[in-house]
Amino acid sequence: MPARLAATNALKYGALSAPAGRVSIKGKIDRLNGSGTFRLVWRETGGPAVTKPTRRGFGSVILLDSAKHFGQSVELDYTPRGLCYELQVPLNTIEASNK
Repeated sequence: MPARLAATNALKYGALSAPAGRVSIKGKIDRLNGSGTFRLVWRETGGPAVTKPTRRGFGSVILLDSAKHFGQSVELDYTPRGLCYELQVPLNTIEASNK
């Protein structure tokens, strides 16, 4: 559901609302000493200038507050050239159990 919210907001208000707008989505797994972290980065470019909203909508609550319950680090950056969302999650919170 968070990806759908982010995509909808990008279409309505963000990078995908402009012909030159683009969204880059990258995922990476880092493993260290038997544990690991999954990192997701959503970066918008080429859209209208971005400003931090004056109120928090449903999408922000899902992307920030809900993700903080299982995420190690959650950041939402409203740079003028485009929105950037980064989520880092310990793998043990999202890996399927073999039991």
